[in-house]
Amino acid sequence: MGRTYSARTVATLEAIQAACVASTGQSNVWRHGTVGKWFYEASTRQYADGRICGDVYEYSGRFAFRVDRFTIAADGRVTRGPAYFRRLAATGRALQRA
Repeated sequence: MGRTYSARTVATLEAIQAACVASTGQSNVWRHGTVGKWFYEASTRQYADGRICGDVYEYSGRFAFRVDRFTIAADGRVTRGPAYFRRLAATGRALQRA
């Protein structure tokens, strides 16, 4: 049985991935503000209702430590996770409407 993602969920994840690529050249790594730390995001699961869940890791150069989890709901909202994801999700939806 195949997995299905909602179109809005995919659009939000793609907005996050595009911002990561613009920031670091990698689709799942971004620079965290002025703190100077790197974080790593890995999507680990997908559910029948269309949401995507995953883990967020702080990357220290040699090791990664899980610091948070994230959920992108079927309607494209980031309901759990870093504020960075929520800002990107809001920006992505705004760009789509324009």
